[in-house]
Amino acid sequence: MPINYSINADIVDIKNDSPKIEDKYIVDTNVWYWTAYTRATLGKKPPAKSSTLYYPSYIKKALQANSGLKCTSFSLAELAHLIECVEFEINSAKLKLHNTQRKEFRHNFPTERSNVVSEIKAAWNQVSKIAQSLEIITNDQTCKSMIQLLSSFPIDGYDSLIVEAMKLNNITCIITHDGDFASIKGITIFTCNELLIKQASSQNRLIIR
Repeated sequence: MPINYSINADIVDIKNDSPKIEDKYIVDTNVWYWTAYTRATLGKKPPAKSSTLYYPSYIKKALQANSGLKCTSFSLAELAHLIECVEFEINSAKLKLHNTQRKEFRHNFPTERSNVVSEIKAAWNQVSKIAQSLEIITNDQTCKSMIQLLSSFPIDGYDSLIVEAMKLNNITCIITHDGDFASIKGITIFTCNELLIKQASSQNRLIIR
């Protein structure tokens, strides 16, 4: 069934927006995945063409405008997971590993495992070249803040870390395809998520800069 977003954030359609020099964006993992991982379209569920077109294009425009692009080390963990999943799917089809689990693939196929790590390194190297990594210290207070965010908004654990990083670094802009962030007041989402854009328009949360 379609998701019904209750939108508190401001939403910007990146297809109709130009980054500005004063903009500071944190970039969500899904955008890094489509921008920095060259084999993202080869998995069982390839991303929509719009995702692999508009997000890398917007990142390029932000670089040309000297906007601030930010990332967190937590995105590396999520990005590595996504890449490993797709590499497993690619190799399962190629090697006919019909009854092999991902953990078995990780341990029993050293050559392919090395290739997986190479893909992760290459993707993160690209991210590191274009984005500043934000420092966030994880401690008991961080965990309490994350639990509070999870209790207050329909977001997942990775999202709560990104929101916490945004709060600690006074960043209000995020480039993401994930509509879950839309529930959070005080941030601006830059996206090409058509469902989110449509619902933002009907809720008067779509802005044009």
